[in-house]
Amino acid sequence: MADAHALMVKLGERRMNLGLTQLEVASRIGVSQGAVSFWETGQRTPNLAKFTELADLLGVELTLTLKKP
Repeated sequence: MADAHALMVKLGERRMNLGLTQLEVASRIGVSQGAVSFWETGQRTPNLAKFTELADLLGVELTLTLKKP
């Protein structure tokens, strides 16, 4: 789960570099500003659909790596 938190911190940095507020991002992907804040601080993790919308909005390409146990 630490990897997810690190990724969300990076997405928050990307949001700020683009000059977007949490409220602007929230409005564009249909969530509350509080949800975006929780994601960026690692208190919660977005579901895959919202995570994908967020990445698209911020211009970040997602790749998924599945590791075998």
